Amino acid sequence: MVTALIVGGIAGLYPALYLTHFEPANIGKEGSLSGHLKSAFRRNMVILQFGISITLIIGMFTVSKQMKYIQNRHLGFDKENMVLIPIRSRQVTGNFEAFRNALLTSSQILSVSTSVDVPGETILSNTAFRTRQAADEPISLFYIFTDYEFIETYRMDVLSGRGFSKAFATDTAGTVILNAAAARRIGWSPEEAIRKELSYMRGTVGRVVGVVKDFNFRSLHTAVEPMALLLNPEYMRDCSVRIGPGDVRKTLDLIQQRWEEVFPGERFEFSFLDHRIDQLYVREKKMQNIFFVFF
Repeated sequence: MVTALIVGGIAGLYPALYLTHFEPANIGKEGSLSGHLKSAFRRNMVILQFGISITLIIGMFTVSKQMKYIQNRHLGFDKENMVLIPIRSRQVTGNFEAFRNALLTSSQILSVSTSVDVPGETILSNTAFRTRQAADEPISLFYIFTDYEFIETYRMDVLSGRGFSKAFATDTAGTVILNAAAARRIGWSPEEAIRKELSYMRGTVGRVVGVVKDFNFRSLHTAVEPMALLLNPEYMRDCSVRIGPGDVRKTLDLIQQRWEEVFPGERFEFSFLDHRIDQLYVREKKMQNIFFVFF
């Protein structure tokens, strides 16, 4: 936006400054501008306008290419057809399984998950993780608390090991899933990380059961953060509902109906994950619109 305003200002300012070199009383007189000056003025204006046009064209193609990259880049999870519902009361957290089960009776609901954060967050929590080797220094990693269904619901790619599973009773004792960036920071390959132990948060010990492909939890303006997923189904702040293709309005009505049945009196709010992520790139979209106005 700033670049477009500067270029537009120059386009209007240059002719004005150029004309101030001539006396107003003499401008209308024949011969007041020699043929040489007229020719130089026209030539300079053509060069200036040509330069401005080239700058705008380059800017338009640059911004368009950037937006195409943003729209087509795979983020490490599937952002489409995901409905986000904020969780704000104990009534919801205390009876969430009933809501989940009610939703899953419909074929339009593919999976349901809870977590403390969801993609699109601009601020994430981090803490020090330590390997079980006494000589190793603590390593700072971002982390989020999730339930068993988070990886399945977001369709993340598991590079090694597995996701959280109710089939393994030991998962409740402390289980960690790393993204590839976190494994690299610690010094492990995805295969080496499996069954390694990490301590965190006042001595809690967790065993690494899986490594997932890197994912962009925040915008593409920042590099992929090394992150740990920690299993804690009781700690929830967001509900993520993956819906099937079809009549979205009808599916939303179904979700709201189930919500009101299980949580009477609780306000129902929702947003779409893809819209939430799009909000991270408002500045680029505004810039793109400005360039299109010039053409």
